Amino acid sequence: MRLFKVSRWLWITVPIALSAPSYATLEIPSDIQPPRGTVGDKYRWIIPIDYDGEGSLTWSSENLPDFIWVNANGVFWAKPNVDRMPPLGSEGYYPDVTFTVTDGIETSTFGPFTWVVEPSGNVSGDLIYPRIDVQTSAPDIPEVVLATEQAAASLLFQATFGPSPSDPGQLKSQGFESWFYEQVNAAPSYHLPRYDDYLAYGEEDSATTRYRVWWDRSINAPDQLRQRMAFALSQILVVSEKDATLSLHPKLLTDYYDLLIKYALGNYRDLLLDVSRHPAMGYYLTSIGSQQENPFEGIRPNENYPRELMQLFTIGLDELKPDGSPFLNASGDPIATYTEADIGEFSRALTGWHLANNTDWDDLSNGELFASMQPNESRHDSGSKQVMGITFSSGKSAEQDLNLAIDILFNHPNTPAFVSRILIQRLVTSNPSPDYITRVANVFRNNGQGVRGDLAMVAKAILSDEEARNGEAFKVKEPLIVMTNLARAMSMRGNIDGIYQDLDTADAYGQIPLGSPSVFNYYRPEDVPDGSLKDEGLVAPELTVLNASSFKVLSNILHSVISQNKNFETPEINEKNKVDISGCYNISHVSNFEEQMAYLEQTFYHQPISNTMLATYRQFTDSIGASNGRIRCKGMIWQTVTSPEYLIQE
Repeated sequence: MRLFKVSRWLWITVPIALSAPSYATLEIPSDIQPPRGTVGDKYRWIIPIDYDGEGSLTWSSENLPDFIWVNANGVFWAKPNVDRMPPLGSEGYYPDVTFTVTDGIETSTFGPFTWVVEPSGNVSGDLIYPRIDVQTSAPDIPEVVLATEQAAASLLFQATFGPSPSDPGQLKSQGFESWFYEQVNAAPSYHLPRYDDYLAYGEEDSATTRYRVWWDRSINAPDQLRQRMAFALSQILVVSEKDATLSLHPKLLTDYYDLLIKYALGNYRDLLLDVSRHPAMGYYLTSIGSQQENPFEGIRPNENYPRELMQLFTIGLDELKPDGSPFLNASGDPIATYTEADIGEFSRALTGWHLANNTDWDDLSNGELFASMQPNESRHDSGSKQVMGITFSSGKSAEQDLNLAIDILFNHPNTPAFVSRILIQRLVTSNPSPDYITRVANVFRNNGQGVRGDLAMVAKAILSDEEARNGEAFKVKEPLIVMTNLARAMSMRGNIDGIYQDLDTADAYGQIPLGSPSVFNYYRPEDVPDGSLKDEGLVAPELTVLNASSFKVLSNILHSVISQNKNFETPEINEKNKVDISGCYNISHVSNFEEQMAYLEQTFYHQPISNTMLATYRQFTDSIGASNGRIRCKGMIWQTVTSPEYLIQE
């Protein structure tokens, strides 16, 4: 007798109405996503079978939590007395659940599954609301073996502001694992102390000084991974000098950048909390002075920061699958993550914050700039609120409401994929596969020790992934990265006191650190110009700033920097930044073409030079007089750093 046709599909019934006889079915592939139960509701499991016998089927289960009851007919019930939101993080997540069905003759077991118990909520398609993510089992991060200096250099282009001449060999010898934890444990190289050094040297408290410090630290700081991650985060958690108030406070922007450095290899939840309290963000997205509604005076809570906190910093506009692709409704359209009503309720939760030691609520400059914003409970809306299906109880303080608001977003299922995708784009490739995003997002969920949001381990997952290390990942370099790559490759130095001159930051790159035209950064993750890339379904956000117009200006500043190479070994007062060209100049005779190509390959490309570029170099070097070595070197280097091969990070 053939009793079962075992299927890879389970059927779980989700109640559309709570009346006892009503059951509706939702098909869930058991080997792709976990079954889910909502506290207080009844469900029925149905297994697709071919049944030829006469006996009745009976059910049993193992490893269910004690408040889930399953009877012999396959009806299970999450007891209503435990109707509460599982603690954010891991509770509500029950692995290795199995169901067994038998007629007394033949038996089939389904599982093991991971059972997810969610709070009571409404059901829409494949989504159960409110959406609270759960902790996955600890994911594996692949071991990285850097067999060649070329492989080591490729990783350094992704993880740092570019390899210096000795870095690839050192990394190959040291090994990735040791190097990575050395970087994680290195003391942060903050910008604000260096800013004060420049002021003590006699420089002005100005945007130009902020730029100079950014170049100084980005080129020279030993904690390169932290610096590169901070730069990536600055393009997610955006503030900008284009704001009228922040344009007057370059030192405050430097302090904000240090906040990103502090948490660049820390926890994303902690970062979100401190960003929410930082005066730079308070000014930029106008959360300073936001207060509870007073209809008689026409006062309403400010919605700017809550809106961007959701849209750009955590969950995005659309409900996302674990791989970052959108859930679609029956009409094939994305499902919105939140509503205008949610924004309004969220804005109420974030009222009552102002500069520390403020004594005049209406004066947004009254208080301390270089301290976290502080709450004023008399200005906070302490009433109950409902955001994306989760209730803020009444009577809570501004600090309690802020923490719950951050918890809701930090623990939302969208956040791991949303943040991971952008970080992958900024470090490794503009077009990560859905599987790459999923793998990194799972590390965001669980760093291997049950911790969510560990950015150090997220960075490790990004850099260790097979797509990062298989030699096929590529992205267009941002103009600022092009310059830092050149500066580190040529050991750029400042003057005799270590003070750097500005590298024409405001005009040459089409982008400025913390200087984007809007909260949307200089580009969005999905940006791509018209042409073949778009036709192939690829994106290239960096081409928004590296275009025909900006490239001309960028190539000129690169040429200017390369030309500053005399007397590198003898720094002087008040001189421009210098680069070391001696490695090329020592072999600059026209007869040393092979040695010159080896120099370019080992110093800049860190991979074989293409035949097209070899022909270009040969034609150029042959056109230069045999004794004009310095001109030959400057020309070859300039051709290198403006070539397509160099402007693409591989």
